[in-house]
Amino acid sequence: MKPDPQAAPMQAWRLLANAGRTLTRTPSVWSVVLLVGLLALAQGRDPETGSRDASAGAVGRAPARERSMLPAPPAAFMHAAGGRIDGTLARNVMQNAPIIEGTPGHLVVDTTLRISPDLVREIARAPYVRDLSNEMERIVEEFKGALGALDANVDEVGYAGIGLGEGYIGVNINRRLYSVDGRNSILVNPYRIAEEIEAWVSTGLTPTDAPKEFSGRVVSAILHEIAHQSAREHDETFAATLTRLYGTSIPTVYRSFRRLQDEVDETTYRRIVSDLTRLRPQWGGRDVLASSVSAAPEGTHTSGPPGRPAK
Repeated sequence: MKPDPQAAPMQAWRLLANAGRTLTRTPSVWSVVLLVGLLALAQGRDPETGSRDASAGAVGRAPARERSMLPAPPAAFMHAAGGRIDGTLARNVMQNAPIIEGTPGHLVVDTTLRISPDLVREIARAPYVRDLSNEMERIVEEFKGALGALDANVDEVGYAGIGLGEGYIGVNINRRLYSVDGRNSILVNPYRIAEEIEAWVSTGLTPTDAPKEFSGRVVSAILHEIAHQSAREHDETFAATLTRLYGTSIPTVYRSFRRLQDEVDETTYRRIVSDLTRLRPQWGGRDVLASSVSAAPEGTHTSGPPGRPAK
């Protein structure tokens, strides 16, 4: 059976959450976590969607950064699988997105061009968004620190902020569209993730477990997008890459998950869901990071590393 590299390893997250202190001191549990994670990657449940410290003070808040826009490529469009992305429009949208207050330059990006600017600005000012975004950047940097020796490509990506598009839970964006210190950039959509979790609640997931599942899905989405630094397509090569990175980063996965779970309590999760209910009616139509046709988008260009959405 062909593996589904986009699947969410939710069984692994449940094992991580339930293992608790035992995981840190019982070697046999590590092998169980890895086995369950790999099984989930190969036989995942969701083919439609992709996609405070690791070591005693090693990672803190990143310094403020300036928006970095590389010179535009000669053509106005970037090629995508089965269609084209309007590179000029996408760059303008990224460049003019509001910065999340209290972060070193993280963005809230309406890639649909349909969401009320007032709502986008309100999200950018929300304290829970600030805390979540800063935590997601920390997770990206911790993964890079843990995986850099295995795959040098992971150093060529940075966290850019939150994307509000309906069609992805995460996106790895070509540095020629938007650059974080000269690197490709990652947007994560926590609202699309929350929509998935709420669908599971409607089929039996308990509401008290929803924040835990949300935290696991966020960490999974971030690792998924980092893996696209070395494998662009959702194919066997990507499945092998993600499996290798996941196996190497289990300690980081666990710490990031537990820390994010502390950050996203039930109150915070309900705020995310509340904003989801305001965003959902405004979703639909074309996304500036998607191709103009219905094929799965690949934000690629002949020069520089390609980016790619998680869907």
